[in-house]
Amino acid sequence: MASTTSGKGNVHRAMGMRAAALVMMLAMVAGCSSGNTAAPAPATSAPSAVSSVIGQAGGTVTGPDGVQVVIPAGALSADTTIGIARNPAGAPLPLQEGNAPAGPVYEFTPHDLVFNVPVTIRMPVPANGVGAEVFMASLGADWQVNNATLVNGFAEWQRNSFSFGMAGLACAPQAGDLYPCSYPSGGATVTSAAITQIAPGWLNFGSGSAGSWRVNPPGGTVSVTLHYRAAPDCSAVGGGGLSGNVKLIRWNPAILLNTPGRVTTVFDQTVTLAQQPVTPPPGTLSHGGGPTFRGEGSTTVDISSHLGDATNVFGFTFSCQRPGHPVHTGGDLITIIGPMAAPGTTYSIGGTVSNLTGSVVLQNNGGDNQTVTAPNNSFVFTSIAAGSSYNVTVLTQPSGQTCTVPNGTGVNVQANMTGVTVSCSAVSGPVPLAATSIAAGFWNSLAVATDGTVWAWGYLVDPTTGGYKSAAPWATTPVRVQGLTGVRTVALSSESGAFYALHTDGTVSAWGRNDVGQLGDRTTTTRTTPVKVQQGVGLDMDEVCSIAAGSNMLLMARETGCSPGNRSISFGPWIVGPFSGQNFCGDNATGFPFNGAIAKLPSGWPVGQTAGQTASVMTVPDAANVGGAVAITTGRGDGYVWGANGSNRLGAGPSVSFVGGATGPVLGGWSGFVPLEIGRDFAIAVDETGTLNSVGRNAEGQLGDGTTTSRTTMAPVLGLPAFPVTAYSAGQVSAAAIVDGQLWAWGWNDFSGGVAVTRPGRVGTGTGFTQVSVGDMHSLAIGPGGEVYSWGVGTNGGLGRSGSGSLPAVVIRP
Repeated sequence: MASTTSGKGNVHRAMGMRAAALVMMLAMVAGCSSGNTAAPAPATSAPSAVSSVIGQAGGTVTGPDGVQVVIPAGALSADTTIGIARNPAGAPLPLQEGNAPAGPVYEFTPHDLVFNVPVTIRMPVPANGVGAEVFMASLGADWQVNNATLVNGFAEWQRNSFSFGMAGLACAPQAGDLYPCSYPSGGATVTSAAITQIAPGWLNFGSGSAGSWRVNPPGGTVSVTLHYRAAPDCSAVGGGGLSGNVKLIRWNPAILLNTPGRVTTVFDQTVTLAQQPVTPPPGTLSHGGGPTFRGEGSTTVDISSHLGDATNVFGFTFSCQRPGHPVHTGGDLITIIGPMAAPGTTYSIGGTVSNLTGSVVLQNNGGDNQTVTAPNNSFVFTSIAAGSSYNVTVLTQPSGQTCTVPNGTGVNVQANMTGVTVSCSAVSGPVPLAATSIAAGFWNSLAVATDGTVWAWGYLVDPTTGGYKSAAPWATTPVRVQGLTGVRTVALSSESGAFYALHTDGTVSAWGRNDVGQLGDRTTTTRTTPVKVQQGVGLDMDEVCSIAAGSNMLLMARETGCSPGNRSISFGPWIVGPFSGQNFCGDNATGFPFNGAIAKLPSGWPVGQTAGQTASVMTVPDAANVGGAVAITTGRGDGYVWGANGSNRLGAGPSVSFVGGATGPVLGGWSGFVPLEIGRDFAIAVDETGTLNSVGRNAEGQLGDGTTTSRTTMAPVLGLPAFPVTAYSAGQVSAAAIVDGQLWAWGWNDFSGGVAVTRPGRVGTGTGFTQVSVGDMHSLAIGPGGEVYSWGVGTNGGLGRSGSGSLPAVVIRP
């Protein structure tokens, strides 16, 4: 990740790479390269793709345009098909600020394969390209810069993992940017009395070196020194000054990607950098130039206890954010061959937490994260070697509290330590909004706080009461909805202006517009503050287990046992309000056609099934001017669909425009894909393997398959990391998912002025996310400490906070 920019404030350039697989195939190192000039490259010609099976003996694969991968003996443990294709599909787009491709994009497969020893890549460099450096990227991640040697028109360099590569043009500075084409970079060196370097690694800040070592004989201390650098105006996320966030993780590449606990956090801290002068060389991507400044720093970590496998892979990232720019990440991927000797005596480090009311995340020595949630009050870290030091710190504070560790450090440990104390106390003044349920809609949002209250903001939200307000001004920060306590979850039909809350006692409150009876209070009167949904005159609806809302209707899954009284009721999905554009709905209270103000169970429920069939999961699209649709999964796993089947989103068949009708839900739909999350005219769902799939309209890239071609069959969303998807949400024409705690999104990007993002890209660098909700033009997520994050378009206060919407940021509770 190297080169320099010319002009005022030139700085060493580095392109970051975000993890594309949950193993975090991380960004490579940065450094200065020679000033060789590129010779004309061979003309692009057929074939466009070549593959070959390579085994333990190694070999060379020559692909289109003469691109080569030279694989030495021992790089692979088994026969593997290595492919090279002239194919930009799935590669990052667009290229990071200030650069452009100089030639074709080449795809190397298998994506993110980790070699036992480095391979050599050779790529033709167009005459207008910069041959001393090339761009590489991992699947779904950013482009990064790699140093290369230019030989007869070909760039040549080493890697121990790959996905995409190309030659790049020199930096084209953007107006007003003091440090154009400047990104954080990172690299690592390994030191030990018993270490042999297989490939150069971080030499003179060389960019993209493979970074491979062999431990022989086993035993002794092995340390990794993490080097990092950035522009002098780069700061850690949420911090200030010249700083950044450093993280080191470790995994065994022989273990399957979705194996729990495969990835271990070794180090995770915020660091400061020192400003250093530098003279960039000519011949790099930014032309070279005179003396300038950059921030530099390093941290050394003992990794001796993390070398128990035949191949040990470490991913190092350094991230920071420049003013007016998104967060960028650089780093290195390090392989160490040969297991260490079995560790000797170890001792545990533990203690207690006092006065905790929520959840706190603790660390020892910058890693080994431990979450303590009230009422639990004890913790124990992974044992450390005798004679080692410990440093217990707080990584994530609990909502509304600050925790400190007055006695969290020690040296030369010779016994189990049980006396570390963590003390928590309440925070006065504004704190992050910590929530258990979220709903993002049309420029508005709802959240259930950890204390069971409901907070609202954005379009149609009264800035004083949190209730409904038809005209601006509206709430631009969270406002507590008056009269609501003991709430379990929330839903909204946002463009029709209706809001709903499910209480822990199985009753439902509703407020907002009510012109078609969508509030279910047996009237068509707009309600500015919450009222209870009714099941009879003067009788509140109860025994409701879950709710779903959208398209002017509310669905309530009822089942005996969801209210304290355990009343005997008719199980199933009760409805109030109408399906958009369809003459069936809740019962008519006042007689005009589309008034569904009285809740009812569909007459045909359950179709072909026995009585007592529960509706355990229900989804409804919250989208304007779209026929209503419902997908239901029952308690025993049956799927039902009901409503508009545009683009075959419900799986009723491409020729079926509407399924069910006035009789209610129909057994069927997408078998094996549950739960079905429905967008305006598309749907997403996980299959039985945990893979996320999509179907429907794709003009805005919402199917996430790298194209804008619509389809009527389910197919996988491409480019997500290989871990199972744990949460997902569909908006009108965009979607998001959580994989291994990371946020990924695709579809129509209103924030960038309207761009179809056809494959998932990681949203920010945060981890530990548990819930996500996609609205029309903004999204919400719940982070590792329960805090609510928002990003996207902030029109009418939809973000609930000030500042840029380009990346997730915490919403503050007054």
